[in-house]
Amino acid sequence: MILLILALGVSIIGLSSRRKNISNISQMKDRSRLDVLTGMHNITALDEDRASYYHDHQGVIGMDIDHFKMINEMYGHFFGDQVMKSFSDTFISLLGHEHTYRYHDDLLIGFVDEQACDATQIYQAMQSSLKTLKIDDKPVAIPFSACYLHGDIHDHEDFREMLRNLDFALKEAKGDRKLVSYTLAEAKQRFNEEYLKQRLALYQGDKLTHMLEMNHFYELGAQYLPDMIQPVLIYLNFRNFKGYNERYGRELGDQLLMTLSSRIHEIFDENLSSRFYGDHFYILCEKEHLENQLERLIDRMHSIAFAPPSLAIGVYVFTSERNLYTGCDNAKFAGDSIKENMTLTVRYFDEELAEKKQTYNYINAHFEEALAQHQIKVYYQPIVRAVSKAMCNAEALSRWQVNDQIFAPAHFIPVLESLHLIYKLDLYIVDQVIADLNDKRQKGQDVVPVSINLSGYDFQDCDIVSEIIKRVDAAHLPHELLVIEITESIFVASERMNDYVKAFHEAGFKVWMDDFGSGYSSLNMLKSIDVDLVKLDMKFMKDFDQDESNRLMVADLIQIASRMGCETLAEGVESEETFEALRMMGCAKIQGYYISKPVDLAHLMEKQKTIALESAQESKYCDAVSQVNLNDPFTFYPLNEQLAVKVPPRAVVELVDDTTFYVLRGNKEYYKLIQDVDFSADGHKLIRPLSKPFMEGLHRCFETHEWESIIRSPEQGFYMNSLVHVISTVDNRVAFIIYITYIQKIEDQKTENFK
Repeated sequence: MILLILALGVSIIGLSSRRKNISNISQMKDRSRLDVLTGMHNITALDEDRASYYHDHQGVIGMDIDHFKMINEMYGHFFGDQVMKSFSDTFISLLGHEHTYRYHDDLLIGFVDEQACDATQIYQAMQSSLKTLKIDDKPVAIPFSACYLHGDIHDHEDFREMLRNLDFALKEAKGDRKLVSYTLAEAKQRFNEEYLKQRLALYQGDKLTHMLEMNHFYELGAQYLPDMIQPVLIYLNFRNFKGYNERYGRELGDQLLMTLSSRIHEIFDENLSSRFYGDHFYILCEKEHLENQLERLIDRMHSIAFAPPSLAIGVYVFTSERNLYTGCDNAKFAGDSIKENMTLTVRYFDEELAEKKQTYNYINAHFEEALAQHQIKVYYQPIVRAVSKAMCNAEALSRWQVNDQIFAPAHFIPVLESLHLIYKLDLYIVDQVIADLNDKRQKGQDVVPVSINLSGYDFQDCDIVSEIIKRVDAAHLPHELLVIEITESIFVASERMNDYVKAFHEAGFKVWMDDFGSGYSSLNMLKSIDVDLVKLDMKFMKDFDQDESNRLMVADLIQIASRMGCETLAEGVESEETFEALRMMGCAKIQGYYISKPVDLAHLMEKQKTIALESAQESKYCDAVSQVNLNDPFTFYPLNEQLAVKVPPRAVVELVDDTTFYVLRGNKEYYKLIQDVDFSADGHKLIRPLSKPFMEGLHRCFETHEWESIIRSPEQGFYMNSLVHVISTVDNRVAFIIYITYIQKIEDQKTENFK
């Protein structure tokens, strides 16, 4: 009996588990049928549902926004998304959610009962609703085209014919501001093959390159594909073509596109090729001779008179499934995967990319849900002051958590950038950081400024400066508590970044340059970009302790940044040795696992119990200490070879009491000096009691805040001459800079003179 009960219990548990799994699978499938932005059914759902529309009397209404691509280019994807969402919401309100679909881009279609439908009434209602549309409380006029087709749909071929002719009819109706209506039979007759040939030159041929337009490429490609031996789809795209247009002008950019199209025609001859839009080209050809053809194309593009941006080429070799749409999608995915990798020109779509594409599709389908359900968490990595190890900042980083699995930013940020959705993530992070900072302030807890990372796409797809200011002001958060991080590569890609940095500065935000020295630009960039701090690229920390050339390069970068008036921050620091070396070099701030890995807010609060927080007053004090350049050239004539140095000893020190001071920073000559003359009492940091003349000189300097000379102060068996000056003060702390200009040994009267 007991065994029977146990068996029954196990069965019930198993059944419950299976039901839960089935429920989860069902929910995932439902979500995969929905368009992320509009919430409408997507093309996947349409393909699954098509058999339900095989009727003797079926009507379909299609509407698309006129010049939607231009709206995105002129006003950004943020505004374009708002327009698309409003347009789709109005469409759904008139036709219902069950039978409406976002077919592609801005084309919406809805299936209706032909006998019960009054298409004209629906069109007029759509017009009326959109006239009163407001976005951000501003009236917006959305011009759109509309078409109604109706007739018998018996099979997949009829269904495909209905959608194909709907697309053609909408193109012809573009700009007419009226509803066009056909029976399916009329549409077939009007848009037959002969008519298409006549109309190609008017609305399907690409006017600039004279290549096939996208829809015609799909039409002909679908006819050719079944009979090809080993078909291949090639995608070609220029890296940073937008930047090329901005730098050299659109006329030269158009010449580049025409040159590429002529090279494609020349090398790929009779194969099918098309310019879809912008600098996006596709070729359908056989695999035979492919590598030779691509090599010739790349060589010919390199040899043109003006310097073009490099090509990123994706290649998809068709398998047993020959779907042209899938082929174009996979080839583009392969090409896009190497756009940031300047060492590769051609990438084949393989199993590795197939897995990445699955991730891409998951992110695309679930991103909005992740934001709504707060699956994306903000993690904070502490940043400390090199001279004090006090936490002076924190960097906000995103982690996508699904159940117990956490996705790192490297997995989803590139996908969101390619989808032009990254601005939504970055503004979400801004909102979360603002909420966390205000929550801590309201509880009376100390806070430090938090840096947030912005993508280059943020500046393209929305007015990111205004959006951040609006959010910070609405929360009544001091602007200095939010720091803007922008990677070096973005400054290179956009000539307008100076304007954005200036706008942030005028609003009271500090701006940091991330990944400085990553290889995208020269050091001359610092002359023209007014940033407050540069973050040294993490690659410099690799083998830092063992690689002398690496350390020399870092020291030079710190010195150059200091001369330009920028603070420096080293990230990726993992050891005490690296930390101390960077502190001696004059690096202002340190970040890395040596301090702490990124943690959630709760763990950050725990860390603050063991890491001192830098106050706002201390921050200004430490900024002044950090910005002093201790490595400027200084001519001198060493008289004592044993103590000879290339640069005079100098240091930034803090007065501890009437007899001692603490070395906050020093150049290597200073550290060598205090070691040689046995000044140090605590790891070259805390100086032993100093002479009365020296301390009197420091007090005199504090009173005058001018450069003061200290002559022949007797220190540990030496007479020294020094120059001292006050740098900064806070509470009872005073920081001085000290130049040692003269040393004389008391025993033998030999001198060391630094002029």
